[in-house]
Amino acid sequence: MKKNKTKRCVYSIYVPLQKYRNKHGAFQAYYSKIITAHKKYANLINADYVLFEKLPEMDQIPSNVSYYDKINFSKYYYAEELCQTNYDEILYIDFDVIPNTKDNFFTVFNVNEYVAVKSTIPYNSQMAIEYVKQFESTITAVAHNQHIDKYNQLKNEYNKGITATNFHGIPWIVEKTPKEFEKKYTLDWWLEKHNFKKPNPLTYIKEGRNPNNIKSWDDAVKYAAIDILTEGKAIFYNTGVMGFCKNTLAQLNIFDGIEEYCTNTSNGSIRDEVWPEYVTSHIDINNEVLFSYKMIINNVPVKDIGRDWNYFVDWSSDLLQLSSHTFYDEFDSCKFRHFLNKNFEKQWPT
Repeated sequence: MKKNKTKRCVYSIYVPLQKYRNKHGAFQAYYSKIITAHKKYANLINADYVLFEKLPEMDQIPSNVSYYDKINFSKYYYAEELCQTNYDEILYIDFDVIPNTKDNFFTVFNVNEYVAVKSTIPYNSQMAIEYVKQFESTITAVAHNQHIDKYNQLKNEYNKGITATNFHGIPWIVEKTPKEFEKKYTLDWWLEKHNFKKPNPLTYIKEGRNPNNIKSWDDAVKYAAIDILTEGKAIFYNTGVMGFCKNTLAQLNIFDGIEEYCTNTSNGSIRDEVWPEYVTSHIDINNEVLFSYKMIINNVPVKDIGRDWNYFVDWSSDLLQLSSHTFYDEFDSCKFRHFLNKNFEKQWPT
């Protein structure tokens, strides 16, 4: 008897969001080109292509979840729907992912055995400690540089009235000796007061990422959430490219307990002793956090597809700077180009 052919699908989601960061304008400008690229790849690997363009009714999702987050959670809703109705193997790609290969994802990765997904930040027991050190060094640098600016301001105020014959209208000859005058008006006392260290007290210190500028979608915040939820076992997955089958989706069981997860992350109750409050206070509902957490606690079999199959175009991360990641340009050679910055003009130059 002839074996039934495996039914495969490539799917994506595009629901317009006009006021969310930099997404709407770029997607509108390249909408047709993106769909054409997706369909072309699906045809090359003998898979159907399905684009979902509306938000499904998801009874599992609490009402306090934002529209944007609901769109991202619909990745898993539609995955379950596709696997339950029509397909044996499915490949999800974000709408900002453009295929750059003829290689068949389904033959490279056996999604019947595992979830195929990119580990953006692999497990690293020292990551939290190193990242907090980086933040703390920036706090110190900012304070130091502010003191330099204040010193220069004071110095300018002192020097403003100095001429060849007078100091703020007072003749130089009034001073008994230049040394006494210099001692009277020097700002060394100010340097000592603010603990500037010699020999170069007025040298600016390079500043890193300022904790005052942290956003809820920053990698550090998402990694911290995963690290806390998994009690120090964090692996940060990117959900822009994912391969599933019905069994791995069932094991992931992503919607089980989602109400509790959303409640905990949206009210800022996630805290621990390693991550400071200036990071944890920004933790919010996020599909990558939930996915990573579920993959780890449910011990879902996984295959890291690497950056070759999910290459972040023109993107960098402070977390990656702390990891063993090697930076080099893979734009031409990668399999899937993930335009996180929505700079599609690099794909389709005019």
